[in-house]
Amino acid sequence: MAERYLEQLPTAWDETRLVSGGPGRTSGGERQAVLARRSGDRWFVGGILAGAGATMKAPLGFLGKGTWRLETIADHDGQLRCTVRTVTAKDTLAVPAVTDGGFTALACPATRGRTDCARPVTTAPATTLATDPASVTAEAGGKASFGATFTLPEGAALRDVRLAVDRGRLPAGWTVTGSDVRAASLPAGKELTGHWTVTVARDQPGGTVEVPVVATYAHPAGGNAPRVHVEEVVRVSVPLHGTLYASDQPFLAESNGYGPVERDQSNGEAGGQDGKPLTIGGTVYAKGLGMNAPGQVRIDLQGRCTRFEAHVGIDDETSGRGSVTFTVLGDDESPLATTGVLRGGEVAVSLTADVTGVHTLTLTADDGGDGKNYDHADWGLARLTCAD
Repeated sequence: MAERYLEQLPTAWDETRLVSGGPGRTSGGERQAVLARRSGDRWFVGGILAGAGATMKAPLGFLGKGTWRLETIADHDGQLRCTVRTVTAKDTLAVPAVTDGGFTALACPATRGRTDCARPVTTAPATTLATDPASVTAEAGGKASFGATFTLPEGAALRDVRLAVDRGRLPAGWTVTGSDVRAASLPAGKELTGHWTVTVARDQPGGTVEVPVVATYAHPAGGNAPRVHVEEVVRVSVPLHGTLYASDQPFLAESNGYGPVERDQSNGEAGGQDGKPLTIGGTVYAKGLGMNAPGQVRIDLQGRCTRFEAHVGIDDETSGRGSVTFTVLGDDESPLATTGVLRGGEVAVSLTADVTGVHTLTLTADDGGDGKNYDHADWGLARLTCAD
């Protein structure tokens, strides 16, 4: 029942109305809001309730002239129930809702012989998009070549097919040669293949860049249905070189005691990008990582770096509270460097490690023994020295 309703939801709307309620509006102690959105001649209605169970009411004046078939789905004794009725714009919809519950409804013109507001749903067929190779290596300023093949294993032929590299999503300074590949019709079993060469920017730092290859085709439903989008990536590995900041590198993995690990700012709150400038003992660091113990990141060094260094400590935003230990681990999590317990309000400690030959570098901030509260661990100016 719920799946059927979701299948009918369109991707674009012609009109949106707030029917009743709104943020902060209360009625008998509960908060509720009802929203209606129109696509063509159908209205999709949704209501949400915060608080004790209550009867939610929604005036139906937005429907306009004539009679309408209204299909309402709501929780009833722990099970979803669909109620169908005929209404006009003069009516008011009243739906009993459970605690912190709500309802959905679909309205369509009640034309003669109509028994359902649903419309046939045409789904996109299963296709395959494979890149060859899936990963390549190229120096900064160098070139990398690859191909891609798009196939429809079975079913009716696809129309207006295009296979291309998404040039708009390449990093600044990157270029690509090779033409888009098109087919007015792609029958089942026939392959559409393209070949391209990317040139890496001369100032590209080391690391892995994902180059998107995209196949699009006309939706089988026809009409104004949006084109179907299928995507794969080719991973271009640029050897690490020179001096790099850890915060500019992709993470192989990450974990954090509160919210995400932040790049170039303190841990902040539970959301991403909500920290402040990294500050330890009054010194501000423009680059680095912000964690909350227990926190950890893993970075691929490709075996090309020789030295890791950082200024570590607890961020001043904790007002002198918190305690953390910092550890640098190499392959197989062998310890390369560590600190004792550092506490809030102290100046930063210089932490260095020999990472010669290391492929996977792990940076860990652990609780100092008194719980994770206020353990905002900063890795100020965390950087790597790698081969030229």
